Amino acid sequence: MSGIIRYYTTTIMYIAVCFSIPASTTGLIIPPSHASAHESSTAIRYNGKPMKLHYKYRRAGVELLLFIHGLACSKESFYGAWNEKRLKKYSLLAVDLPGFGKSDRPMDFSYSLYDHAGVLYELTRKIPYKKIHLVGHSMGGAIAVLLAQKNPKRFVSLMNVDGCLGGQNGSQQQQLSPPTFEEFSEKLMLRIENSKGKPDENGYKLWYEWSRASDPFGFQKSDESLIQLTRSNIIIDAFFSLPIKKVYFYPERDGMPRVLKNAKKIKTIQISGSGHFIMNDNPDEFYGKLAKELAR
Repeated sequence: MSGIIRYYTTTIMYIAVCFSIPASTTGLIIPPSHASAHESSTAIRYNGKPMKLHYKYRRAGVELLLFIHGLACSKESFYGAWNEKRLKKYSLLAVDLPGFGKSDRPMDFSYSLYDHAGVLYELTRKIPYKKIHLVGHSMGGAIAVLLAQKNPKRFVSLMNVDGCLGGQNGSQQQQLSPPTFEEFSEKLMLRIENSKGKPDENGYKLWYEWSRASDPFGFQKSDESLIQLTRSNIIIDAFFSLPIKKVYFYPERDGMPRVLKNAKKIKTIQISGSGHFIMNDNPDEFYGKLAKELAR
């Protein structure tokens, strides 16, 4: 009889996932035994309102890597992880933040980094993993800091991939007046043109491709929040104070952020031949060193 009960319980859970029953109904966002990579959407509630998040997921082990993309990017930033043999023992989850990729674009969402972190925290409450490693790139690195700050005991480590910590957003004028999405797109096209035949060309092209799936309003509000929090040193102070394992990966072409040169208890790792998009410029070295740090 117990075997029959287990069979029907598993079947009901599987049907719930396949037909996209909201996460608040099933308590899970992903199939508990889905060993192959797949993409789908899940529903969560944040501040009492429903929201759909698009994700890519692979179940492989008891430890989960949660990838958080940057401004005007998407979960595709980290697709190289799914082909990395050195990460085969880890379950992987990459999510499109609200306003980016294929996730919802609610007009009544603040798009502050605090709320981006809040949405991801609600997501982590729905997934059956006790060991979660955060891997955040650029703006995603700042969001990862705020996410870990919500409940440090929930996360094992924070792998910050050239994350925005403070003083890294360009000139003072740009910090006071963030560009509109149209201005950003024009400047990015100019960067692509000026970088032809240079190492940064591929990263800029990928960024432009991912940015096409960004909501202009979500981009603007996210960028405003990013600038505000990095200029006020809120992110860097929170990063320093987190009581979990912290590693910062930085690109050879840009160098280590000044704020980390004398930092204690934060390991810094250079990725050779890379620019801001470390995981795309030199995926072999980045994912290899990431796997090594995760295993320590």
